[in-house]
Amino acid sequence: MGQVIQFSRRNRGFDPESTAVLIAAYESAIAAIARSGQPQNLCEIAARRIIAMASKGERDPTDCARPRSPQ
Repeated sequence: MGQVIQFSRRNRGFDPESTAVLIAAYESAIAAIARSGQPQNLCEIAARRIIAMASKGERDPTDCARPRSPQ
């Protein structure tokens, strides 16, 4: 959770409801990373992607946490 809050402060802030979405999405993503045995450094990448999606208006934590293919 600390990483999401840290990243969000670098840009513009999020309202409390959006912050709750960020936290839920990040917790879901790190749990999936842990279950899959992937390296923990993916947590930072996940946090950055979640914040990017939330910055674009996504408010569904499931969609924010869903793994994406590199574009």
